[in-house]
Amino acid sequence: MPGIDKLPIEETLEDSPQTRSLLGVFEEDAAAISRYFNQLYKAMHRIYDAQNELSAATHLTSKLLKEYEQQRFPLGGDDEVMNSTLQQFAKVIDELSSCHAVLSTQLADAMMFPITQFKERDLKEILTLKEVFQISSNDHDAAITRYGRLSKKRENEKIKYEITEDVYTSRKKQHQTMMHYFCALNTLQYKKKIAMLEPLLGYMQAQISFFKMGSENLTEQLEEFLTNIGTSVQDVRREMDREVETMQQTIEDLEVASDPLYLPDPDTTKFPSQRNLTRKAGYLNARNKTGLVSSSWDRQFYFTQGGNLMSQARGDVAGGLVMDIDNCSVMAVDCEDRRYCFQIMSFDGKKSSILQAESKKDYEEWICTINNISKQIYLSENPE
Repeated sequence: MPGIDKLPIEETLEDSPQTRSLLGVFEEDAAAISRYFNQLYKAMHRIYDAQNELSAATHLTSKLLKEYEQQRFPLGGDDEVMNSTLQQFAKVIDELSSCHAVLSTQLADAMMFPITQFKERDLKEILTLKEVFQISSNDHDAAITRYGRLSKKRENEKIKYEITEDVYTSRKKQHQTMMHYFCALNTLQYKKKIAMLEPLLGYMQAQISFFKMGSENLTEQLEEFLTNIGTSVQDVRREMDREVETMQQTIEDLEVASDPLYLPDPDTTKFPSQRNLTRKAGYLNARNKTGLVSSSWDRQFYFTQGGNLMSQARGDVAGGLVMDIDNCSVMAVDCEDRRYCFQIMSFDGKKSSILQAESKKDYEEWICTINNISKQIYLSENPE
């Protein structure tokens, strides 16, 4: 079996646009799997229904043959040879009917049960987790928006505490649901193989046990092939079990390690700012003027790339250029009663951006990073 594609559970807390974009690919794959297996389920159910009908029809035929001698026909009703022959046919067909009944039971257990479980349990679990994750993501976005609007001049400790707790709770819930959602989507890549092979394996084994005919060599070859498929299914199952165990352990480790980071503004004495960074990425609020004195704020993912500052909307495949930060200036600014705001201005003063960081740590690191990049570029271009 080829390698299994996986979503990075370790990157769920950052929740970058790249991670969301990759999640979109896995969700499209899950939707395609659901559509295909619904069709496959209908096809297999037709086989199962046809076998049940064949079993019932065979039993009815046997029953009617047994009742032949009780019939009173106007002509030729006392043919003993015919009666005896039909009773022999009835005996054989009765045995065949029993075989068909066994085959129906085997198809129910070995073919319909695994694909029904996959359809009704595993695929529905994905849909449920998707809904739960979407709700938690929306709740987190709403909490972050409220947090970004906290007043700097009219600071209310009670409101600040409630909003901070709301961010902590919503971020923790989103992280946990996202990790479990990723785990389920990763596991689906194994389960779809098992759900495909197990019903086919069960169907073929049931048919072989039913027919017991054909060339002995062909039967041996087919049994060897099915044995290999059975071994492969077990290998996938064991690999899935190991991977699920690893992912569950990763989730537990990340939940413990990430707990302090759920707070939007962590204590800088415990998590000091890194002032020597030359690369930085994360979400910022950007001010956009909507009039002469009015403005709006949009939350986007920003990152440095060489000497450029880039931004990227959630779900986008690539980012767009915001500003060339070569020889730019960056400074803290007071802006519309918002905290942790800073301004970046191009070297010629023609372009500027006002951004708001989520925490004091991010605020200091962004300013230091942009200064470090600008300084590094200047020194490389002016070695003297």
